[in-house]
Amino acid sequence: MNNRYAILVATSIFAISSTSAQVNAATKSKQQLNLKVAMVHAGDQKLSGTATKGAKIKVTRYAKTFGAGKVNAKTGKFTFKLKQPVKANWHYRVTVTKKGYKTKVVHFGVAKKAGQSTGQSKHNADIAKLQVQIEDLKDRVNQISEQQPQILISYTNDGEITNLKQQIVDLNNQIKDLKNELSDSESENTDKMGSLRDQINELQSQIANIKFNLNENSSSSVDPNSDCGSDTSTAAQPSIDQDYEARKAEAARIEQELSSLDDKIEKLQDEKSQKDWALNQVSWRSSETAQSILNYTSNELNTLKEKVVADPQNQSLQLKIKRLQEQVDEETQDLANSIRAEKIVNGHEMDFSNRIDEISIELDKLYAQQQELRKQQDLIWNY
Repeated sequence: MNNRYAILVATSIFAISSTSAQVNAATKSKQQLNLKVAMVHAGDQKLSGTATKGAKIKVTRYAKTFGAGKVNAKTGKFTFKLKQPVKANWHYRVTVTKKGYKTKVVHFGVAKKAGQSTGQSKHNADIAKLQVQIEDLKDRVNQISEQQPQILISYTNDGEITNLKQQIVDLNNQIKDLKNELSDSESENTDKMGSLRDQINELQSQIANIKFNLNENSSSSVDPNSDCGSDTSTAAQPSIDQDYEARKAEAARIEQELSSLDDKIEKLQDEKSQKDWALNQVSWRSSETAQSILNYTSNELNTLKEKVVADPQNQSLQLKIKRLQEQVDEETQDLANSIRAEKIVNGHEMDFSNRIDEISIELDKLYAQQQELRKQQDLIWNY
């Protein structure tokens, strides 16, 4: 009896010990990884910090790998070089992995270096300078608007009208220069810069209205010394015709600019689509992997073909062969696509990725120009 009791106790202790060990192992497998990334500044090309000993670390941004390394198994510290310097205000993703641990993902932002405050000050100064220029343009437009009625009732003073039109031309040129300067200065997408752009567009619309009114009224001016008893209906007709032709010419100019923008947009979209396709194809499957998959499926297909020779009436084999043949055709095309993509990218994944980002920025600017031209187009016939 005592022996049986001792065996039962021993068995229970062993079972409890085994269960405890399993629980400990399960608990360990669910342990969280540690990670602390040191401060990163714009222009830095390395990442350092501390993490769980022996863990692997990878830095990415939108599926693009910027660098990878391993945590020192003794100290728990890591430092590794990145493929390119980090950029201010960008955020990067850090993935930490280790067998038996739950994968951990964190994000870190890039701080500006102390010396970069000068650049920010310059940016603020550019904004202030642009605001002053816009206010000056607003004053000129208001001045032209106030002068307009006086000039139009001064029938004999064609010189003033010509002078006013020249002021409008000069003002248009200043706005073009200002827009170019705004594009160059708009390194950060701030609300203030967007407000400046809106003010410029509003000025452009006001100038267009003034221009059309001048064209209409200056051409319809009546000489006070002319015969007042003459038929005025025929005299008024040329002003309508001239105004209509002026509007047509302006519309044609805008249509030509829109057509030119469409061509630029189409070319950039084609370039972006090709680069996107090639980069995604390379990331998805290498030609080596595609070849291995094709070889495996082809071998399987050949095996079935040998079996169907021995059993030609077996419909199940014939259906499998038909399906595998289609699969081989698809995988052959995948291999061709992988080879083509690798030739296009030629190992320059990072350059392709950067170019795609540049194209996206260029397209956004062209879309904005398109929208502005269409607003002007609508304004031409808004009378």
